[in-house]
Amino acid sequence: MAFDSLEHISSRRHGPAATERLRWIDGALRWEGRFRRPELAQRFSVSVSQASQDVATYANLAPGSLALNHRTKAYEATRSFAPIFQVSFAEWLRYGPPP
Repeated sequence: MAFDSLEHISSRRHGPAATERLRWIDGALRWEGRFRRPELAQRFSVSVSQASQDVATYANLAPGSLALNHRTKAYEATRSFAPIFQVSFAEWLRYGPPP
């Protein structure tokens, strides 16, 4: 299911949790330059399938900001990456080391 705005996501039943996962994706791309779906799934105790849906939602909200590197199976920030959240480096550090 595609969403066209963060407000729409936030208003849904599990919106706050989904929004937090999207913030994490945004922070990972901004501060690490990459992430893998299993990291997202483990960090938030969701299935890899749910993580895939989150990645698709993020890609819909920020077209052209991430690309899958098939060799490493990691999503990487593209040159046209533009954050959709204001995730400071201090906030990113509070997420702790990757699982």
